[in-house]
Amino acid sequence: MAFILKRNKKSYSLTIFIFCVSFFLLLIKNLMGDDGKNIFMRENCTKCHSIKAEGVEPQKESLLKGKKIIDHSGVGIRRDSEWIQKWLKKEIENEKGRKHKVKWKGNNEDLKILAEFLSNLRREIPEDELKKWYQDLLNSSR
Repeated sequence: MAFILKRNKKSYSLTIFIFCVSFFLLLIKNLMGDDGKNIFMRENCTKCHSIKAEGVEPQKESLLKGKKIIDHSGVGIRRDSEWIQKWLKKEIENEKGRKHKVKWKGNNEDLKILAEFLSNLRREIPEDELKKWYQDLLNSSR
C-alpha cells in the first residue's frame, strides 16, 4: 500500500508540474501574442509588400523576379483598420476598381491585429528612396 501511495504522489506531483509549466507557457504566449508586424511576415505579405519604416524587407525572390513591391510604411495615412480588414477579405474595391489579389485566410483576431498595425503606419517613404533600398537589397543578395 505504501508503494502505491508513493507512486501516486510522484504521479500527482508530475501532473501538477506539467500543468503549471503548460499554463505558464500559454500565459506568456497570450501576453506577448503576435503583433501586426509578425503576422504580416508570417502570412507572407512580404511576397508583394514591404514596410521600410519598420525594417520589413520584401522577399528576395520577389525582387529577383522583378515583381512590383508596394511599400506600406504610410498606408495608415490613407486607410483605417476597418477598410484594411474589408480589403484583405476582398469585400471592397480600391479606387481603381480592384480587389486585393489574395483573400485573407487567417483568423479574425489576427486580421484585426494586422489591420490595426497597418492603419497606424504613417511614414510616407519617397519612391526614389524605396527604389534605392530595393536595389541595395538585390545587390546584397547576389
